[in-house]
Amino acid sequence: VFFFPIRVLARFISFMSGINLAVFLYYGLTVALFMTLLSLITMFFSLKANVFKVYYRYMANTLMFSAIIIFEATIFFLLGGETGAFNLNESINLIPIFGYVLTGLILNHVGLYFIITVLYEEEIPFIERDALWDLVSEVLAIPVGLMLYLLYSQLAQPAIFYGGLPLLSQSIKINLYH
Repeated sequence: VFFFPIRVLARFISFMSGINLAVFLYYGLTVALFMTLLSLITMFFSLKANVFKVYYRYMANTLMFSAIIIFEATIFFLLGGETGAFNLNESINLIPIFGYVLTGLILNHVGLYFIITVLYEEEIPFIERDALWDLVSEVLAIPVGLMLYLLYSQLAQPAIFYGGLPLLSQSIKINLYH
C-alpha cells in the first residue's frame, strides 16, 4: 500500500494510518515507529521525486510523523489502552483508540500547517480543503486498521493477505484512473 499511494487531484492519500494503527495495537510503539519511518521512505521513493532537491521535505515529514506517533501512543496509554494480541473473550476498549486517532488527526493537520507556513513560506488558511481529505482518508483507514488488528490477532500471517491484499488491489486500481 505504501508503494501505491492513491492520487486524487493533486494530493496523495494513503492508508498508512490504518495499517500503522494495527501495527501499534499489536506490537507497540517501537515497531509502529519503525514501520512509519519505513513506509515514509518507500512512499517517497515511489513518488519518484528528486531526493536531493526536496531533502528538507523528507526530513520535515519524517520528523513530523515520528513526533505524531509518539504523541498518539502517549495519549493512547494515558487513556488506559493496552497493546498486544486481542482476546476474543474481552471487549475492545475504543476510547484509547479514538484518542489515538483524534490526536493523530489534529497533530497531522497542525504539523502540515506549520510546515507549509514556516518552511514553504506560503500563506494558507488554517482550515482548508486538504483538511477534509485528511479526515476522509482517516475515516476510511481506521476501520481497516482495526480489522487488520483483529484478524492478525486471531489468524496471524494469513490476515495480512485477507486484509492487505484488498487494500493493495484498490490502490492499484484507483491509480490506474489518475
